[in-house]
Amino acid sequence: MSETQKARQAHLWDWTLGDRMKKALKVAGISRDDMAEYLGVAPATVSTWMNDRIHPSLQTQRLWAMRTGAGYDWITGYTPRDLNPEPTDSGKATDAIVTHIDLAPSLRLVAYPKGGKAA
Repeated sequence: MSETQKARQAHLWDWTLGDRMKKALKVAGISRDDMAEYLGVAPATVSTWMNDRIHPSLQTQRLWAMRTGAGYDWITGYTPRDLNPEPTDSGKATDAIVTHIDLAPSLRLVAYPKGGKAA
């Protein structure tokens, strides 16, 4: 495979949040207007999200995933690699180590200083 073909193939899977939101709607058979009504926003607002002009809140992304049946991780583009970064030149992955993930109900990520506790 040539370098150009590799670059094109890599680009095919580089979807934005808006791309994934559109795809989820299409697969679920839900119209833009139906989603806007479900979320209590104007159809134009949904369009701005799907066209990547503005990113919706995490709560909206969670509701989008629930309504369409798409996985929240897929909608947001999350991968397990996000919590396991590549080591830097010094060999340390980060200055902080994630020691606790609390996904319900507020979807917050708590990071503590390396070897320490929360202040």
